[in-house]
Amino acid sequence: MAEEQIDQISQLPDDILRSILSLLPTRDLARTNLVSKAWRKLFAFSSLPILMFKSSDFLVAPCKDTDVSSFINAIDSYLKLRQKDASLEKLRLHVHLNDVESLIDSWINAALERKVKELDLFILPRGRARRKPYSLPAKIFAAIKITVLSLQRVIMEIYGDIDLSTLRKLYLGEI
Repeated sequence: MAEEQIDQISQLPDDILRSILSLLPTRDLARTNLVSKAWRKLFAFSSLPILMFKSSDFLVAPCKDTDVSSFINAIDSYLKLRQKDASLEKLRLHVHLNDVESLIDSWINAALERKVKELDLFILPRGRARRKPYSLPAKIFAAIKITVLSLQRVIMEIYGDIDLSTLRKLYLGEI
């Protein structure tokens, strides 16, 4: 008779499971939904402290004009449907998308509303097209909860005051 396998990971406390899940790439995180009913509940309704979105996780051929709806839907569901009172430790948004500037603005706004502490943005147009880089919303420069800000390949146009009083680390690349 085969020995019964014991699922010891599912026996961990929810806080530890959330921490583990938040460290996974988005595509793997979505796959955990299939592992366990307990994880599905934790995954769907909890507030993971770290969210990492990389378009390369979703796009088979980043240089081709493929359907990006799964990527967009993942970000929308994680950020916009997230509880308003749930804080967010870190948002990493590494996107290679064209024509979604208004969506990126709404994703950043959703993160700022949830008092994101670490914001990591790397935004490139997809394909070989040389388009104008993404322009950051001014709201980022008044986000008093941000402690770490990493910006790559974006336009920084600052009109007005900057209030990043809790900022401890700043990384700028190809600004």
